[in-house]
Amino acid sequence: MSKCSRPWTAYATRAAEKLRRDKLAAVQGFVFLHANAFNDDRCSHAGKAVDLDPTDDTQELEHNLT
Repeated sequence: MSKCSRPWTAYATRAAEKLRRDKLAAVQGFVFLHANAFNDDRCSHAGKAVDLDPTDDTQELEHNLT
């Protein structure tokens, strides 16, 4: 899943920005990737759910969700 996870970094960064702006913290994250099923791509779909200690830290979200 690591090859597919690179685009998730931008989403984790934006999520952390929104959490800080609203003075909130994430306690769980879920990432789902769905690509074109007609391509011969091993990463046509994947998902990952992660329980977190309350955080709004970009690096922690990126580390745990990628």
